[in-house]
Amino acid sequence: MSDVIQLRSEYMRAAFGDLDYVAEELRHRLDADFREPIVVDTLVGTGLSGALVVPGVARILKLNWVVVRKPNEASHASYPFEGTLGRRWLFVDDRVETGATLRRVREAIDDGARRYGPIDDTVFSVYGGRRQLFATTFVGYYVYMYARLSLHED
Repeated sequence: MSDVIQLRSEYMRAAFGDLDYVAEELRHRLDADFREPIVVDTLVGTGLSGALVVPGVARILKLNWVVVRKPNEASHASYPFEGTLGRRWLFVDDRVETGATLRRVREAIDDGARRYGPIDDTVFSVYGGRRQLFATTFVGYYVYMYARLSLHED
């Protein structure tokens, strides 16, 4: 007779597995899949799997990380996400199907950067010479269940 109950969905396999492997696969994709290495300073996730996978993988790769809250998620915090957001971020998730989660995350990051980011002294707006708010760029997304990297094209 067992002393534990273990409930793990297939999509959570990486979250409970070897994060070093996930990190190395991502590093390989960023360095080798394109003509030039892809520059990313922040990994972004959402939900339970994001909270379990993204901080660990980011620490291994020595990157910033952010976990975006899901809508109506009960929390004591008022921020749309937790973590440290840099200038170039990559969304990391177990799968991307309809794109709805990715759109929600992009909106939350844009909103958070606009509302809470520092004023960027190096960038000036065309509107009356005012300084612009913190600028951050969505680079693409990485699906760790399939080790698939897709880049965002403007």
